[in-house]
Amino acid sequence: MMLFGKIAASLLCALAAALALMRAGRAERERERERENRCKYLLLIALLTVGCSCVNWLAVDALPLSGLSQADTVTITALNEKNSASHETTLYLTGVFVNGHSQSIHVTGEDSWLNENWYKWYDSANKNYVSGQASRSFTVALPAGSHRYLEFLGNSAKGIVQVECCGEVQTVDCYAPKDTRIRVALPDTPVSVQRTEKAVRLAIATALLAVELALAVWLLLRESAVPHAPKERERWLDVLKLLASYLIVMIHSVGTVYNRGPGGDSNWLAYFLLNIFPRCAVPVFLLTTGIFVLGRPMDTKKWLKKLVHFLVLLVFWNAFYIVLDMLLHHRDTYSLAALLRSFASIPVKRGPSTPLWYSYQLVWIYALAPFFFKLHAALDRAWQRRLIVISLLFPSLLACYGQVFDLGGTVYSHSFVQIFYIGFMGFLFLGRYIYDYMPADSRLQKSAGLLIVLGLGLTALLCRLYLSKHGDVTHQYFSELSIGPLCYGTGVFILFYRGKAWFQAMPEKLGRAVSWLAERAIGIYFLHQTFIWCFGANITLFGVTVSRTGAWWSAVCYTLIVWALTVVSVVICSYLPGLRKLVT
Repeated sequence: MMLFGKIAASLLCALAAALALMRAGRAERERERERENRCKYLLLIALLTVGCSCVNWLAVDALPLSGLSQADTVTITALNEKNSASHETTLYLTGVFVNGHSQSIHVTGEDSWLNENWYKWYDSANKNYVSGQASRSFTVALPAGSHRYLEFLGNSAKGIVQVECCGEVQTVDCYAPKDTRIRVALPDTPVSVQRTEKAVRLAIATALLAVELALAVWLLLRESAVPHAPKERERWLDVLKLLASYLIVMIHSVGTVYNRGPGGDSNWLAYFLLNIFPRCAVPVFLLTTGIFVLGRPMDTKKWLKKLVHFLVLLVFWNAFYIVLDMLLHHRDTYSLAALLRSFASIPVKRGPSTPLWYSYQLVWIYALAPFFFKLHAALDRAWQRRLIVISLLFPSLLACYGQVFDLGGTVYSHSFVQIFYIGFMGFLFLGRYIYDYMPADSRLQKSAGLLIVLGLGLTALLCRLYLSKHGDVTHQYFSELSIGPLCYGTGVFILFYRGKAWFQAMPEKLGRAVSWLAERAIGIYFLHQTFIWCFGANITLFGVTVSRTGAWWSAVCYTLIVWALTVVSVVICSYLPGLRKLVT
């Protein structure tokens, strides 16, 4: 009996020790998870601080704090004179600028020039002269600030204007051989006044930042209270999706200078290369989609859930950009009937933002996903390869053939359509084919460099040939279904897949942060156009201006800022109830 008691006591001690060890292990895992969450949240707070500070400053910098300082008065006088080369003495005032930003023109006196979008003055002999038109001289208010100037239209029919501000008088000849903008620099506001105004703006921006960070901390605390099961992620795919999301921003930012042609801008060659470099992005998105669509069976419930999700994305983002386009670009011509008509046309007409075409393709891809999965499972490797060649390679080569020789045939597809084309099915099968067979296929592994060089070279060569023949630039060889981007994107995809082990070995915390952001890549894709529209061609932060139409490095900085602000916005949206599903 005593022996039995000793054995029982030993077993109880062993059980107690095991339970203690399990509890200690669980506590250690909890502490590790808390440390990881703390690092993730600190990184997010840092990103939010930087992003919100930039956005707040841009917003506050645009506030008209006219009560802090008195506006100066500018007197503009048409001298009714011209040089010997000019045809007329006409003058057009096109804008007033303070701190480098356009301002509304406020006339302070009773006299004015004709207000026809621009302020215009004609002499009495001009055919556009209106009987009883305003006097030759008028005054406008000039808000306080630095980098202040007036802008006049210059061409061969413009005369001489006199500008007086803060006791300085300037006489400016607006003649130019061709249309151009002529700036008339005006004195800056005294430094002491500018300091007061900047201090007030900084206080407002800081208060906004404090409120935003408090809201972010509250949301993060709520998020940390909800347990999340860790997911096993393929880090190379996450890195690839994040890179593709940035390249998409570049595609939609750097087209303006390229469109001017080599004679329109000295930076054209750099922008030509900047337009070619990111063209792997859309093929990469399609190839990665193929891995998941063809690799995972879907029951009816999961299929319908996915399909409804992408239908909601399609409707929401199209409606969002229709409203934003109306507010930013068509506010004066807005009508409720036109807005409702635009909403009603969403099923058959892409909205005003370029990236929206992909929302239609996602709906079609997931509508057909169960059928694609069964087809993929039924085909062996040889038949999969034949399907890819027939559905993707042949159409791309035929399109290239027709474009190069100007045969006048119908292009087999177009990027901005609302129907599904067979070439996109080819991308899905190609992505899954590479994923399944590349590890054991040395020739496929070695093809990455050749495909990248071939794709970039073909795209550049075809664009240059078209330019030489027609004297104009073209975007037709940039399509994801053109042979150049097809080869380029496939090469990049294979290159990253080859580095799978390297990406998987990245530090765990960094890897989780990358995966966490990659889950939001679709939100970055859809939202970034908002910032491009709002900023326009230039972004000015703390007196430094970067432009997507300036030097190439300035355009790259522009795209990085837009991408970073989009990431921050998408991350914030992903923590807000009801918005998470719209950005993930």
